[in-house]
Amino acid sequence: MKIKFNKEDLSHATRVVSSMVPPQTSLPILGNILIRAAEEQVVFFACDMESSVRCAVKARIEEEGEITVPALPFSTLVRELPEAEVLIWLDKDENVHVESERNVYRLQTMSPSDFPSWSEFDPVTSFDLPRKDMRKMIDKTIFAVPTKDPRKVLLGAFLNIDTIFSEKTDVKDKEKPARIRMVATDGKKLGYIEVIASNLQGAPKNSAIIPQKVLAEIQKLIGDEGMVTVGLGERQIFFRMGDTEFITNKIEGDYPNYEMVIPKEFVYNISLEREKYISAIKRASIISESQNNSIMFHFSPGEVELSAMTFDLGSFQGSVPAQYEGDDFEVAFNFKYLLEVLHVIETESFTMHIKEPNLPVIFHEKDMPDTLYLVMPIKLSSMEKGAEE
Repeated sequence: MKIKFNKEDLSHATRVVSSMVPPQTSLPILGNILIRAAEEQVVFFACDMESSVRCAVKARIEEEGEITVPALPFSTLVRELPEAEVLIWLDKDENVHVESERNVYRLQTMSPSDFPSWSEFDPVTSFDLPRKDMRKMIDKTIFAVPTKDPRKVLLGAFLNIDTIFSEKTDVKDKEKPARIRMVATDGKKLGYIEVIASNLQGAPKNSAIIPQKVLAEIQKLIGDEGMVTVGLGERQIFFRMGDTEFITNKIEGDYPNYEMVIPKEFVYNISLEREKYISAIKRASIISESQNNSIMFHFSPGEVELSAMTFDLGSFQGSVPAQYEGDDFEVAFNFKYLLEVLHVIETESFTMHIKEPNLPVIFHEKDMPDTLYLVMPIKLSSMEKGAEE
């Protein structure tokens, strides 16, 4: 095998696939990247047995073939190579040579026949979505996926497909439209978004739990231009973005009925300014006690007063404007959960919907009815008990 690459193309392909390589594995071959050159195209592969990625780039193929290269040193050396043409070739001893200007690397490799094969994918359902919508779906939900949880079904975002549209939904410009909903929760906070896709093929109703790792990789790569094709199979889900493709196993199990925890009626609808609210929370958090990071919010028409106290540090009080009608009331939050939601909210102002101080609190972005966030408040009785202790 002998291939000449443009440095930019080689860097792109290496960067896309190397992040899928597991840092530790009982199968040494999974620590490598597979490079296959055939029919005027070079394809890079990586996998971790649960998910796999491939990225195709243009190159000048002088001899076809395939090799594997150790992922970490290869991706590092590619990044440090000069901005010049890169030659990669395989010698008779099965060593890989990487050459650029006056720089020459020789890497030991492993047999490509040991590398897991790319799964042939036959979707039960597929649809197309603008990349900016796919990125937005991930942005609005991935923050609520826990990094660790004994409930495996929560370690990903739940994607649901159907063709049930509300009367207000405009699908006139969509060919074969579908309603796509994505939600994620860790039991303390929740993110939800709904978008309209096109070119729905196969079963009109389907769902999957997508692992956080794949969502994070797509989030880094997807950008705003072009389309992404998403396909759901019996056990896997597929994403195609131009020359880059991901396949991942679904997380098996039933996702919790998140709709049951979202209140539908509210007593208080409070309009707040995002930046002022974030600043006030950060100021209060300095004095917040560490057990549950609690901040007390006392709402009265025209303002919300924030207070925090720890016995070994002191206390804080501050306020920001708040627009609503109704009686005074108090609610307590873990400030970390609040900030996670507020950092995802894009609009300058947002609305907080509260039915009762101990029930889930809903956040809506201004003029964005298709997104929703939820934060569980701290029960006031729990705070009083902690203070007594």
